[in-house]
Amino acid sequence: MTLLSFRAAAELAGCTATSIDRAVKSGALKVQDRDGAKGFVPNEVRIWAYRRKPVSEVAAASETFAILWTETVVWLAAESVRRAYEGVYQPGPIVREAVVGFTLDILKLDDDVKYAFSESISLNNDEVEKGFFDQTHWQVHDDLQTRLLFVLFVDIRHRLVPVMKSLSDFETIKKIGVNYLNVPLEDMLLRSFVEFETEIKNALIMQKFHTKGDENEELPRDSEGASA
Repeated sequence: MTLLSFRAAAELAGCTATSIDRAVKSGALKVQDRDGAKGFVPNEVRIWAYRRKPVSEVAAASETFAILWTETVVWLAAESVRRAYEGVYQPGPIVREAVVGFTLDILKLDDDVKYAFSESISLNNDEVEKGFFDQTHWQVHDDLQTRLLFVLFVDIRHRLVPVMKSLSDFETIKKIGVNYLNVPLEDMLLRSFVEFETEIKNALIMQKFHTKGDENEELPRDSEGASA
């Protein structure tokens, strides 16, 4: 991997070389030495740049997330009641569908918005549960999408607790004996971060496949044009 000079790092981060110099002196950025060449790792510069986002941008990103989550909860509640009326209902799959849909909606946002949000979150040891992710790995990981997905994974787990309780209290759902609080985490795609990340990446691949298929689909030709 090619290391960046001070000037190149500043261009990538959208700041001045003086800001890069201050980041080095404060320890926020480290100059790497590889085979006698000195410079900055590109992804480390990107992560540092996202962490410098103004508070206003982080607040705007958080508001966007909140709106998308509210829309997801409304859909989940409406769909849950509809299926309860039908009398045949398994809660796990519908929650899983909501989780995947919400995550894909977030990934469609501009990079500045979604990464400003992910880098504004401080994960402590209580949130990084032993077994599905390593705290040290999180701190040094240079894959911004993985960092974002992990923030979403933890955030959704927290957000779903009151939602699941409220759904279980719906009279229509109570009548068929469904208790959302008893739904296994694996059914909702929230037991393991690795499983969550794999599912989302597969969904992205399928999404791109379908989009490409739609773009390549030819318009039907009328009989007159075909015979011309």
